[in-house]
Amino acid sequence: MSIKKSLLTTCLLCTSFSVMALLPKAYQAKPATDKQTELYENVSAVPYTDAEFRGHKSPNIAVQLLKLTNIRYLKKSFTLENDEFKRPKVKMIHTFGSVASVSFRVTKDSPYTGLFEKMSDDDQGVPAIIRVSLAKLPPSYTPGFALKLLVDGKKSQNIFSMFSLDGQGDNYNFFANSFESKIAAPKGADLKFLAGFFKKTLVRLGSDHADPTLQSTTDLAKVKKDGNPVAKGTAKSPFSLVFEPTAEAQMPTEKLDANDGLRQRLSDSSKFHKGLVLYKVYTRSSEGAEKEELGEIVVVEPFVASKYGDQQLFFQHNID
Repeated sequence: MSIKKSLLTTCLLCTSFSVMALLPKAYQAKPATDKQTELYENVSAVPYTDAEFRGHKSPNIAVQLLKLTNIRYLKKSFTLENDEFKRPKVKMIHTFGSVASVSFRVTKDSPYTGLFEKMSDDDQGVPAIIRVSLAKLPPSYTPGFALKLLVDGKKSQNIFSMFSLDGQGDNYNFFANSFESKIAAPKGADLKFLAGFFKKTLVRLGSDHADPTLQSTTDLAKVKKDGNPVAKGTAKSPFSLVFEPTAEAQMPTEKLDANDGLRQRLSDSSKFHKGLVLYKVYTRSSEGAEKEELGEIVVVEPFVASKYGDQQLFFQHNID
């Protein structure tokens, strides 16, 4: 273990996450690969124990609804331009998850700009962090992920994706279905109710589309991985991204405990190993258009479940 990691581990154990932010003030100006390393070290420094897995409970449903119907509370998810919270914060819906270090590799020529541009053949892709988790509000198994694309010297670009807000029933294979950054409107009354508050938040923040089921890719097309901006007026982004899980990532469909089953399966580093292609990535030029292959998401460092990953690591939601 490196001296840096050893000191970080000691710090986290002694403070029990009562500390403020762990990332240094100069963090944002660093190269993307350094930021990826630093975030993953924070995530993996103190993994959960088996006992902690079994003891985890989701937030009370009344607390969830109280906060998720508060527009002032929701605004922070869209306006905080950082990769971590200053203080630990319990996520209301996707409370528990697992985090891996990955690479977002554009392998096909595309008409899109910025982070969607194909680089040289020997390029390793955009350094990224992925957090996979389950939504706790629906009664069915509801997988989703947040992807953080790291940029040299600039803020990260984030995208969220799911199969369905209503879940996939009793199928406990996280990788059973493709995810998309544009998902169907929810069917359940409680989810429709919550979607209304997300829409009000987007309207208040001046969103161009104000659609809570759409994660815009606009900002991802405006900056290159080296931090240079795309020439003004030339940025072009896809309508949505589609993430198709590979055969190698598949899991059993049988139920394990909803809190720790997914994280236990992901902790198998012999399966979810470095170099594994988790997803093939596709684009849609418009809603309902045929998907076109863009690239892939590849594991760089294995999945880890930890308090830092659940309560301090932050993924900013897109407004436009």
